[in-house]
Amino acid sequence: MSGKSSELQDLTSIFYEKARSYAMEVSTEKTKTIVNSAKHTSEYINMNQENLE
Repeated sequence: MSGKSSELQDLTSIFYEKARSYAMEVSTEKTKTIVNSAKHTSEYINMNQENLE
Protein backbone atom coordinates (compact mmCIF):
# COMPACT_ATOMS: atom_id res chain seq x y z
CA MET A 1 0.00 0.00 0.00
CA SER A 2 2.80 2.39 0.75
CA GLY A 3 6.42 2.82 -0.30
CA LYS A 4 7.70 4.86 2.63
CA SER A 5 7.05 4.72 6.35
CA SER A 6 5.83 8.33 6.27
CA GLU A 7 3.23 7.37 3.66
CA LEU A 8 2.11 4.41 5.79
CA GLN A 9 1.84 6.72 8.81
CA ASP A 10 -0.30 9.14 6.77
CA LEU A 11 -2.60 6.34 5.56
CA THR A 12 -2.93 4.98 9.09
CA SER A 13 -3.81 8.43 10.45
CA ILE A 14 -6.40 9.00 7.72
CA PHE A 15 -7.94 5.57 8.39
CA TYR A 16 -8.13 6.27 12.13
CA GLU A 17 -9.73 9.70 11.66
CA LYS A 18 -12.27 8.38 9.12
CA ALA A 19 -13.25 5.57 11.48
CA ARG A 20 -13.75 8.09 14.31
CA SER A 21 -15.87 10.32 12.06
CA TYR A 22 -18.29 7.37 11.71
CA ALA A 23 -18.23 6.77 15.50
CA MET A 24 -16.17 3.60 15.03
CA GLU A 25 -13.40 2.51 17.36
CA VAL A 26 -10.15 0.97 16.08
CA SER A 27 -8.33 -1.36 18.46
CA THR A 28 -4.65 -0.48 18.62
CA GLU A 29 -4.05 -3.77 20.43
CA LYS A 30 -5.39 -5.79 17.49
CA THR A 31 -4.09 -3.62 14.64
CA LYS A 32 -0.75 -4.81 13.22
CA THR A 33 1.58 -3.52 10.53
CA ILE A 34 3.54 -5.71 8.13
CA VAL A 35 6.79 -4.68 6.47
CA ASN A 36 7.82 -6.43 3.27
CA SER A 37 11.36 -5.23 2.64
CA ALA A 38 14.80 -6.66 1.99
CA LYS A 39 16.37 -4.23 4.44
CA HIS A 40 15.63 -4.02 8.14
CA THR A 41 13.58 -1.01 9.20
CA SER A 42 12.94 0.22 12.71
CA GLU A 43 10.26 2.78 11.94
CA TYR A 44 7.27 2.96 14.24
CA ILE A 45 3.72 3.57 13.04
CA ASN A 46 1.42 5.28 15.55
CA MET A 47 -2.33 5.22 15.91
CA ASN A 48 -4.07 7.21 18.62
CA GLN A 49 -0.65 8.06 20.08
CA GLU A 50 0.24 4.38 20.52
CA ASN A 51 2.89 2.41 18.60
CA LEU A 52 1.53 -0.43 16.49
CA GLU A 53 3.29 -3.77 16.26
